[in-house]
Amino acid sequence: MPITKDKGSIRKFGGGELWYKSVSDDGQTPSGSWATFGYVGESKLSDVTENESIADETGNTVASLEANRVVKFSGLFMQTDKDTIDFLKETVRGNFYLIYHNGGTLNGKTQEIVYGICTIKPQVEVATGTKRIPFEFTVLKNEAAIVYSDKDGTNITQAELPSGNYAQGDITTGANAATIPINQYYSLTETAV
Repeated sequence: MPITKDKGSIRKFGGGELWYKSVSDDGQTPSGSWATFGYVGESKLSDVTENESIADETGNTVASLEANRVVKFSGLFMQTDKDTIDFLKETVRGNFYLIYHNGGTLNGKTQEIVYGICTIKPQVEVATGTKRIPFEFTVLKNEAAIVYSDKDGTNITQAELPSGNYAQGDITTGANAATIPINQYYSLTETAV
């Protein structure tokens, strides 16, 4: 699909909703219920695939090949309470998470991103004056399609989504629209508000 000019797609603010659920290292087995990260000051998705230049023996570049793909989601948490600090310095170690992010509304649609298998970098940095804790999630490629389902294995209903307000694809109809395809990192959907 070609990109077109669309003023409705210009956005300044995000949706302010960031939630997590524990999962197995293959992303197939969620555990527990959704929990919020609290207030988010800013967030950034970085999905970068480097290109490696290949030169012949004369030193001229004759090819450019895709190299490593690195997907990260980072930003700043606004809360600096004990629970947030303890979670980021200890709880995240050795664990994997399914992450839901409401990216905000544009063109009358809610943009939602679900990251299937994430590790959270254990870190706490609280500077005087700003009092914001940076976060960094590394998103891992899944070896099998990840269908968002609740603990009983059925499709998630709208009420089971983090805030209960978003439709994440056609998941409320019972269809498996909320799926991260095999060998992908995340799904991005835009759902009518």
